[in-house]
Amino acid sequence: MPVNKYNIYVICKNEEIFRNKAKILNDKYKGKICHIQWVPAEYLTLTQCNRPLLKKLKTLYNTKKKSIIAKLGCIAAHRKALLAIFSNQTHNNLIIEEDAGLMNTLPLPPGKSCYMGGWIVPPLISHTGKVKIDISPHRGINKIDYDKFKIVTTHALFIKDHDEATELLDMTIQPEKLKPYDIFLANEMFFKDFYYPSIFVQESHKSEIDDKGADLNYYRTYNYGLEKPKEKGKLKKTKRKKKTKGGGTRRVSYNTEQSTRDCSDKCTTKGNKDKKLLNIRKRKEYTKKDTKYLIQWSNKMKQCRKKCLKRTKKKITITKHKGSPDQVSYSGIGSSEEDHYFYSSEEFLSIMHKNFPNEIKDNKNDVDKWIKWAGACKVYCD
Repeated sequence: MPVNKYNIYVICKNEEIFRNKAKILNDKYKGKICHIQWVPAEYLTLTQCNRPLLKKLKTLYNTKKKSIIAKLGCIAAHRKALLAIFSNQTHNNLIIEEDAGLMNTLPLPPGKSCYMGGWIVPPLISHTGKVKIDISPHRGINKIDYDKFKIVTTHALFIKDHDEATELLDMTIQPEKLKPYDIFLANEMFFKDFYYPSIFVQESHKSEIDDKGADLNYYRTYNYGLEKPKEKGKLKKTKRKKKTKGGGTRRVSYNTEQSTRDCSDKCTTKGNKDKKLLNIRKRKEYTKKDTKYLIQWSNKMKQCRKKCLKRTKKKITITKHKGSPDQVSYSGIGSSEEDHYFYSSEEFLSIMHKNFPNEIKDNKNDVDKWIKWAGACKVYCD
């Protein structure tokens, strides 16, 4: 029966980084570790003789060559780690990458292969941030329901025995083309479980593979992205709320349909005056330069509309009066009277329904809901 201790394989650039990683792990968890081994990171070189290498990765058409080579290098490094596990015939194997940092206590080796860190995303990654993932994992091993979510990033993978490592190694060698390693693992559903809470997080750094910002992957992988990290040593800054006339606090800014149309027309007129843009539009086929110019103009139009709409936004203030609770003070779009004129509830609701049709569904005929929506507190002013 194998010893219930970890065999850790660290993928990193050089021995100095490896020694530092090994020291941190040994100092804290020497009794839980059997062996720590260095797996040199793989830095592939693109030459005129191996350009077909770029076609080995299934990725988006606009992915940079540098990024493709880095992703292929990641796969190659993990292959070396899997081969080391096969060669050593070890159990309780933990493969961690250079940027993996401990965020929770290292438990005893789990009973099955699993992620020990990662980023939980919807089944379609393009839905990330748009679709809410409603899960409540318990401490320890949790099943991955691939119909609801999957896990990406490969900075901390636990592989129970060398047979599973050999199986995974074969899977990465057989296909003519591979997807990025984390996507490949998720699509193949190789790992059926994940350990919660996350044991390893991607430390703050600029990724050499996806060229993301220094802290982005840290926030994504902090407890699988299910909670935000707690910042230590920093006092939370709070802004003092500015009171508006009538006792309101924050006020909504809103654009009328007319101001939206005016801004759109104004920016479109600029495009109609550009001779180069007009010539490109007349052509049946676009060159690369044409496409680039059109994209630049599209971005200019977005910025133009954004700035224009910001200037034309109007403030809204809604409050109630302490002495006349049935009346509502309203100032903003659709108010033809003087600032903060008092309306009856019926008059006020009529103005709201006419000027803010998109908000009717949520607020309907409830004055208090409209007050909350506008940002004014449910406070009666003197």
